[in-house]
Amino acid sequence: MPFLQLQEHVSYGLVGDRPVFLDLKRDRYLMLDDKAAASFERLRRSDGSASGSEDELAPLLATGLFRLDDRPGNLAAVAHAAPERMPPARRGGGRGADASEAVRIWLLLRRVNRLLRTRPLEQIVSQRRRRPPTGEVGPAPGEIERLAGRFARARALVPAPPRCLSESLALIDWMAKRSAFPSLVFAVRLDPFAAHCWVQSGRTVLNDAPDIVAEYRPVLTL
Repeated sequence: MPFLQLQEHVSYGLVGDRPVFLDLKRDRYLMLDDKAAASFERLRRSDGSASGSEDELAPLLATGLFRLDDRPGNLAAVAHAAPERMPPARRGGGRGADASEAVRIWLLLRRVNRLLRTRPLEQIVSQRRRRPPTGEVGPAPGEIERLAGRFARARALVPAPPRCLSESLALIDWMAKRSAFPSLVFAVRLDPFAAHCWVQSGRTVLNDAPDIVAEYRPVLTL
């Protein structure tokens, strides 16, 4: 019996009851038409068992978001803890920031922006699917928040306009060098459509405000 599975480079979230997909290979967000969405919902609730007619499967497979396999896969929507707060240390602009740290962050942002211009998003994301080395204990949540505040204060000295993707990737890279591995969250909203991303540790948003990110629903978390 064949089973419907998501492609390895695809994930999705539910915005209300509408599935919204992120295809990293194509660097696109996509939605299904009503008929395909109804078929996907039935298959999602039946663990992907694709024993129905080809008429039901063909429109889903034609999107490039899915494949068939002889084993069931995970068709669950992305689930992520709802953000509730931001680190208090992020407030206060650049006061107390280290100028040399600001230079390092400026160089890091330049590197990230160059990667976004020259490398596929799929490659950039896959290289950041990081986890602490086996047996290594990362910093406590409070220390992660302090690191985020330190980054934010130095970033306030960098004269470059903020862009959520490059800012978040830079923060993820900066944290990883300090053995901290918070989550990178890609999210969307509808009516009107907009995409956003941020870095989060537990229920704490490290580089944005909870009331802003609450407007969005996650479609991918790393």
